[in-house]
Amino acid sequence: MAEIQVAIEALNNAEATGLTPVAAILSKLRDWRAKFVIGTTATSDERKKQYEASERAAREKLLGSSKELAELTELERKRAELERGAKAQAAKLEALFAEFSALPGKASQYRGRMTACAAERERLTETHLDAEFEAAYTALLRRRRASHN
Repeated sequence: MAEIQVAIEALNNAEATGLTPVAAILSKLRDWRAKFVIGTTATSDERKKQYEASERAAREKLLGSSKELAELTELERKRAELERGAKAQAAKLEALFAEFSALPGKASQYRGRMTACAAERERLTETHLDAEFEAAYTALLRRRRASHN
């Protein structure tokens, strides 16, 4: 039915476009059909979107402005909203899991630091410090003697 209306409109405007009546009708139909048909190089996402748009248009055409259509449209809107929320929650969960998975590595790193601190603390005994001081002081005195001689 819609194609007939498009053809009649093209026929009425044929003289204004400078085309023959048949060429005007074919041109107008081609333009009108282009909204509903995608090329052979379309991706599966484009085909899915076209299918969904076609289903929506057919449903609206069949149901018109009925109460069921309004209810269905509202339910679809809520579903889409819930899907967006679920995707956001999934992303948060994945981030938290990644952080949780990194905990053993971080714990190992901190354990290594604690071991190094404990070893350094062990090294800071009075006996060890006295020996280090004596070695450093002796080296300093030797350098001074060498520079004076």
